[in-house]
Amino acid sequence: MASILPPGGVIVLLVPAFQALYGPIDRNLGHCRRYSRASIAGVAAAAGLEIKKAQLHELARVLRLVGERAYLRAAGAVGKAD
Repeated sequence: MASILPPGGVIVLLVPAFQALYGPIDRNLGHCRRYSRASIAGVAAAAGLEIKKAQLHELARVLRLVGERAYLRAAGAVGKAD
């Protein structure tokens, strides 16, 4: 990918984060994994790219998903929802 960018070119990547949140919605969307900052940095470096900025979007949604998973785990329903 880096080879087709002009000098100083930019790529914006939006990737799913937090592997622990991987579930049915990800599978339905065709996602194979979720990324941490370190893992996406490794993938970018392997492709010859440098990350200039990384940030989380929709943090409120992530926190809601974490809460829902914790509730389902406590209720013994994790296997049924995933």
